[in-house]
Amino acid sequence: MPSSSLDPARSKCPKCGLNAFRRSRRSRLEKAFAALPYLPYRCLDCQARFWRRVPKVPPDHRPARVSGAESRRRKRVSSRRQFIVYSLALLLLFVLTAFFTRDRE
Repeated sequence: MPSSSLDPARSKCPKCGLNAFRRSRRSRLEKAFAALPYLPYRCLDCQARFWRRVPKVPPDHRPARVSGAESRRRKRVSSRRQFIVYSLALLLLFVLTAFFTRDRE
């Protein structure tokens, strides 16, 4: 993500002051906090890692609302997917139970 999408007053590396940086990957621990409105960045010059608040999306750039039919279709697909996942989990539980409780001679 180019640095121009951030606030111009704060779009500099806090360590060296250069205006050239890129998005950085989140660590496993940081992924647990992915719901927070901050993203990691890394300076291209000094390799310093820092966090910036996610810029708010203007209302005209937000995705359009989904129609009622599309919403019902998504719910149906989601419920089918949940049914399949739970069925497979139940089958796996049954197989593991049968495996561990079988008679061993």
